[in-house]
Amino acid sequence: AVVSTQSTGTMDQKRIQEKLSELSSLVYYCDSELYNHLEREDSSNFFFCFRWLLINFKREFKPSEVYELWEVLWTCPYDTDYSLFIATAMLLQERDTIISRQMNFSDILRYINDLSGTLDLHTILGHAEALFHQIRSQEDLPFNIRANILHLSDTPYSSLGK
Repeated sequence: AVVSTQSTGTMDQKRIQEKLSELSSLVYYCDSELYNHLEREDSSNFFFCFRWLLINFKREFKPSEVYELWEVLWTCPYDTDYSLFIATAMLLQERDTIISRQMNFSDILRYINDLSGTLDLHTILGHAEALFHQIRSQEDLPFNIRANILHLSDTPYSSLGK
């Protein structure tokens, strides 16, 4: 078992499962067609994203980009787990391929692993930022996204400093 510590940034299994569940909620909210495909293929547990969240995308980008990504994650001004928006942006970018090829869990896992080192960090970060602001500006967010992912109280968005 992985021991959760602040200094190393590693997480325990319970927190990873929570993050996968939160990722599932975000994908469902953003793209129900992709989510429904994953559910039909017994992939709605998002285990194929486990590595992304466990090691903060260390293997997904070129080594020179990983430090830049980590800096974004560590200095993110939003009170949220921004890695969830990065993972969602990555999945949405690959959604057409996943759906059109009718990928099952094994196919998705292989495909996601094969993306390692091929993704453009700045494109993903741009999509994640747009996604964050688009979701945060929605009035009728599901409670789990509003409270558990965005950590918003009942304070209207306009008073949070858009």
